[in-house]
Amino acid sequence: MVSKTQWSLSKKLLSCGVAAVLYASSDEYHQTFVPTRGGKWTDVVIDTGGVSLAILLSWTFHKILARKAQMKPLEIG
Repeated sequence: MVSKTQWSLSKKLLSCGVAAVLYASSDEYHQTFVPTRGGKWTDVVIDTGGVSLAILLSWTFHKILARKAQMKPLEIG
């Protein structure tokens, strides 16, 4: 039985993605206050692309493992 407080895989991945993009945005904003650094929106876009790829790979890997777990081994003999 699944608890109602348990998050689905998609909610977990989405929340991690949102947190990562917010962190990247806050880091770039922080860099605007550092004299030798500059915040760039392109860095946030690059970080978002990396996070999106990681989420896609995690979701795909999870689905492959879930399918393999449901498969029955072949009976030989």
